[in-house]
Amino acid sequence: MSPQPSESRSSLPAVGLAACLLGAVLCPLIFVVLLGGVEMLRRRGGGLPPEFWSVTLPPLLISSGYLLYRFLRKPKEPTADGKRLIVKIASGLMAILSWLVIAAFVAIISKYPLNTPFEQAGISLTFFLLASLLSLPIVLMRKTALQQRLMQLPSGGATAALVLVVAISAVIAVVYLMSPARFIGDHKGSSTPSYLALGSLIHSDSSNITLRVEKYVDSVDVRNVGQDPITVKSVLFNDKPDCYVSKPSLSYPPIKLQFAGGAAFFSQCDVTQVTVETDQGSATFKFDR
Repeated sequence: MSPQPSESRSSLPAVGLAACLLGAVLCPLIFVVLLGGVEMLRRRGGGLPPEFWSVTLPPLLISSGYLLYRFLRKPKEPTADGKRLIVKIASGLMAILSWLVIAAFVAIISKYPLNTPFEQAGISLTFFLLASLLSLPIVLMRKTALQQRLMQLPSGGATAALVLVVAISAVIAVVYLMSPARFIGDHKGSSTPSYLALGSLIHSDSSNITLRVEKYVDSVDVRNVGQDPITVKSVLFNDKPDCYVSKPSLSYPPIKLQFAGGAAFFSQCDVTQVTVETDQGSATFKFDR
């Protein structure tokens, strides 16, 4: 009996693509462990709010679990039964929905803390490569339905797709890991910061005050860059209470800032210094211009 086409092709590209697909499924779980797992276990209330996890985790776990089951089950012989066709269509639609849930979760979670679009791609692809590497032993030791389907692809096309995915992901990940950390406000399509000046900390009552302060034309943006929430009780510009402008349409102290949360405070003075009073103590920042 002559060998089947799938058996005559090299399985290496199929193994590599299978590891990449499993890595894409497992990638969000790395975000969950690093950003949410420790804080949730410690019950410290820091990081992203509990409501975020309660809304996003159930659909993510269901989607990831379904795709892992679909990919890692043992290969089956193809059948032409009508019922099987309906099942395949429903299974395909469920797979598409699961991928959309995973993509939406990664797009949201990769924004923290204050990541730029490039940093979102960088950290996501770094975790993707890590998860793919961890998935490689699984696909090497176990022949799965995923590999069976991937081995039906043309060998040249599968190899080219694998090289392209790994190369692009690796280049972006390396550039991201070698680049200094930047924030969303640092640039918008150029290397020039959109803010006028970045506040330099000159005094702080506590090391728990994790704030980033940026000066704009008529306001100062105060942002929490730490894991734990912090409440801004008041702001004082240039040691002059009359510099602060309260705008009814905007929030004003006290304001609780969650992980990566921020608030703008307006001033009628040329701000050279701002003191922020929080529930963790006070901190004073100075602007060079």
